[in-house]
Amino acid sequence: MSRHQVQLGNNETFAYGYDHPLGVYFYQYIDENEDVVREGEGSASVLLTEISELGQKLIPMNHLMDIAMDLPIRDS
Repeated sequence: MSRHQVQLGNNETFAYGYDHPLGVYFYQYIDENEDVVREGEGSASVLLTEISELGQKLIPMNHLMDIAMDLPIRDS
């Protein structure tokens, strides 16, 4: 599994990644108490839609390219 996260301005963390065994992308919004506030999983388009609503500038370009090409998200 690959898991990445970015800190949001509202004391939340946006975590996202790719679950290799299940073959799905996922995302989670985690609050300051480390509780999952909202989450989803599915195809690359599910994650890309969520990222576009959040703001693509928060996510590294190489991650966006991997997701757009329906590849596992690489660290570098």
